[in-house]
Amino acid sequence: MPFLNIIDGPGVGNSFDLGTGEQIIGRELTSDIPLNSLMVSRRHARVYQKESQSFLQDLGSQNGTFVNGLPVDLHSLMANDEIVIGEVVLSFSDSLMSGTGVHSVLPSASDSVVLSLTETIQSHPEYIGKNVEPEQRWRRLPNDIRSLAVLNEISQVVAKAQTMEQFLNRMLEHVINATEADRGAVLLLNARSNQLSVRASRNRAGQAEIPYSRAIIRHVLKSGAGILSPSPTEDERFNTSESVSDLGLRAVICVPMRVRNRIIGIISLDSSEGDDFQQQHLYMLNTVAAQAALFIDNLRLQESQKRSSLGVRRSLQSENLVIGKSRRIREIVDVVRIVAPTDSTVLIRGESGTGKEVIAIIIHRQSKRRDKPMVTVNCGALSPTVLESELFGHEKGAFTGALQQRLGRFELADGGTLFLDEISELPMELQVRLLRVLQEKEFERVGGQKTIKVDVRIIAATNRDLIKAIRNGSFREDLYFRLKVIEIVMPPLRERIDDIPLLAQHFLQSYAGEMGRPTPTLSKEALQAMTRYPWPGNIRELKNAIERAVVLSRDEVIQAQELPLTSQMGEDPDDPDEDHTLAASEERQIRKVLRMTEWNKTQASKILGVSRARLDRKIKDYDITKGSMMKDS
Repeated sequence: MPFLNIIDGPGVGNSFDLGTGEQIIGRELTSDIPLNSLMVSRRHARVYQKESQSFLQDLGSQNGTFVNGLPVDLHSLMANDEIVIGEVVLSFSDSLMSGTGVHSVLPSASDSVVLSLTETIQSHPEYIGKNVEPEQRWRRLPNDIRSLAVLNEISQVVAKAQTMEQFLNRMLEHVINATEADRGAVLLLNARSNQLSVRASRNRAGQAEIPYSRAIIRHVLKSGAGILSPSPTEDERFNTSESVSDLGLRAVICVPMRVRNRIIGIISLDSSEGDDFQQQHLYMLNTVAAQAALFIDNLRLQESQKRSSLGVRRSLQSENLVIGKSRRIREIVDVVRIVAPTDSTVLIRGESGTGKEVIAIIIHRQSKRRDKPMVTVNCGALSPTVLESELFGHEKGAFTGALQQRLGRFELADGGTLFLDEISELPMELQVRLLRVLQEKEFERVGGQKTIKVDVRIIAATNRDLIKAIRNGSFREDLYFRLKVIEIVMPPLRERIDDIPLLAQHFLQSYAGEMGRPTPTLSKEALQAMTRYPWPGNIRELKNAIERAVVLSRDEVIQAQELPLTSQMGEDPDDPDEDHTLAASEERQIRKVLRMTEWNKTQASKILGVSRARLDRKIKDYDITKGSMMKDS
């Protein structure tokens, strides 16, 4: 039976049975599959079955529906497909995924405690029965094993509890019944505000909102030790407290919950009869508090890690989704869908910042190799010697500093995909070796004699005109045709103006979500400025502009002046005499950024998103000198 399982984002851990006909996914609570995210439309998508096959259909949602990174209108679902709807990540499976319940660790001595209790209960089955009321169950237990029974019950709660509230309420119910207290409360300390707040409270009838004495709580917090007071109104520590007399307390047990010498909360019980509580109850509650503190600390840690993981995942999702509905993007998505399941080599061309690596990642995720690694190498960021070792590995002693054998990226990507970014920067001698791997699927490590066979799919990317590189002798023609079995050309952002509002909205929601603030909107003037701007840095520049605006803006609406849209330094993008080749555009962009940074090449390389070594090579290739820059300015 098919299921949708939420694996990240709001509602993680929830699963939905899809075997009951058509189901609507949306933000409305009345949806068959409700998703708690403002990025989800009220009626976002639907899932239905036809001839034993499950289908996912987008219902004209604002932010789109994605399967394995690609936007979809109607998609036939397969096992392990990853679906992104707003901030929620779901996985499609043929069966229900196992739960992700939170588990805590019992005190080290608990193993023998539980074993002893189990043996006792097995030998006295009349003590505990499923049909016995909780209060009667505890009363029928001998006093010498009652504390052990509480620990055993709470350990089972720890194993089953899914939320903090669920655990605290069940734990409090057990200790109230076991001690025959009239009422109790659990208060947790907020680490930031240092204030206590009631997280669970009840009396023996199950009623909540139980009052407690602040004077007794303050005393326990200050002393750090648990107390048993059989008569608080006569106890010199509390007899002047109005809260004690007003509440009519007759007996109180109050203990701290402590983790690594840090108090994280308080458990408080009280009774109307002064002789109800005994010293063994104090010992028991101290032990329960220690166990509860471990669970709470562990749960908070997991929630913190989950939030951190979610932030990283959202960031990755922002990078690995094709956002846009323009004709050019729809054509590219169609090509990716056809090409991804094959093993054909793919060459992706386009200016810097157009999303070439995103397309490579999506091709890998849509391929039959998606369960194997995708390894990336930036051919322009390394020297030829280092790059050869990175690609093909080396044997021990192959060169000075080769102290041990090292596997290359081809071996690490065996069975998967190798993404060669900036392939135009690959030195000529390594182009020969790469051509052999493409043709023969084999190579030798640097300094080695053994031939190594690999099964690797190659995806390459470049922002340079490879035909021009072939003419000037810096790139092999046979390698070029071997790489461009399938060629995908990424359009610059200025050629897909219709996608700018969608991309901007996507980045606004992503960054606002990471910062924990409401998603701002763009004013009409801001949108007009964005659609008129030529975006020389393409999507990367747009993303950075939105991030800066979200960080610096304090209003709900971002104005045009808050966007860092600089002029083209006097250049007219519509000049008919201007050289519009890819290389010329790249040279103009490098010159522009060098002017902006006043020839600070380290800063310029960061703005351009390339390594310092690659920028130096580009400056040399285009014969850009500081003197000529000063004359131009």
